[in-house]
Amino acid sequence: MNNMKKTTMLDSKLYTIVEYAAKEKISISTLRRKIKKNEIKHKLIDGKYFICTDIDNESDKNDENVQTVINYENSKSNYINKELENYNALILENQRLKKEIAKYKEEITDIKMLISLYENEKKELRIKTHH
Repeated sequence: MNNMKKTTMLDSKLYTIVEYAAKEKISISTLRRKIKKNEIKHKLIDGKYFICTDIDNESDKNDENVQTVINYENSKSNYINKELENYNALILENQRLKKEIAKYKEEITDIKMLISLYENEKKELRIKTHH
């Protein structure tokens, strides 16, 4: 009978792809190929791959896994917050530019009116000087 303990995801420590690649000194693309070929234990959480490695200490394992997921969630939250800040900045810039465009359109209308007035005056002066 086989006495080897079967490991599960609960007996594993989770690493992000970047963390595991750095730890094992392999390229991220190699790691992604291994995941694709199912050559390495991995878990997909919220669209992001985590590499699973065996560890023995239950308490350390749970703490580290929770911390890895918390770090990932914080990172994702920070990214979303930055993107929202960028989006809001773009909205403000868009509003500012719309106001500026409206101002320039008004100026162009004024300039067109002045040109028209000057051209009419010029025509009138020509007519007066020819008579």
